[in-house]
Amino acid sequence: MINVNNLTIKLNVKTEILSRISVDFEQAKIHAVVGPNGSGKTTLLKSIVGIYEPTGKETIKLNGRCLKDFNQFERSLAISYVESQHSCPFAYTVRDVISWGRWIHHRGRPTADDKNAVEKAADTMGITSLLDRAITTLSTGELKKTHLALSLSSGARYFVWDEPFAPLDLKSSAALAELIKRLTLEGATFIISCHDLAMALRFTDKLSLLSSGQIRWHGSSLDPEAISAIEREFNVKSRRDGIYFSDPS
Repeated sequence: MINVNNLTIKLNVKTEILSRISVDFEQAKIHAVVGPNGSGKTTLLKSIVGIYEPTGKETIKLNGRCLKDFNQFERSLAISYVESQHSCPFAYTVRDVISWGRWIHHRGRPTADDKNAVEKAADTMGITSLLDRAITTLSTGELKKTHLALSLSSGARYFVWDEPFAPLDLKSSAALAELIKRLTLEGATFIISCHDLAMALRFTDKLSLLSSGQIRWHGSSLDPEAISAIEREFNVKSRRDGIYFSDPS
């Protein structure tokens, strides 16, 4: 379990990005972090993986241990992070990029196990045919799949993914949702940000609604109050099919 307690992140003395965030992310669950643009979703995810570290009495704990007490190797073995956007001017192959996820294991000397893990991750994401392609030739969706495969190859059990569905087509999004469900049943934990609210409500276990750096609602994605909280925050209405539309009132 990941416990976030009273987390505040400041851009400067006057500007808070997150304000007194307290939330628990249960193990072997799918957690969606949703909210308007600029609400602090990415900052919360980066704090969970240690890119932004608490400086006061606030704490982030992984299985009861303060995250700041983990060294970089322990943290990398436990949690894998995928950012929302990816770019690289160099023509590394897809195989090279995925193998970066194994660096914590091989330290530059990949073994047969590492190579097998890379190929398994590529197969899981459906990009085996791209392994020898340069990443500079990939579409945005293919590049996202490559970085998700990098994350899966790491062997971590906690996955923090920022907007994993954003560039994917309908078929790929559905396949990724099913993959996340399957891995969760096998004990993995996912914390993802998502702008597709209908998808977040349909396939995740827990939903955290952020706004202006604060959690406005947290609970089961199946709780009818989750929809009400979303409607209030975004000033929208929803239909039974999960489609949202602007509330003219």
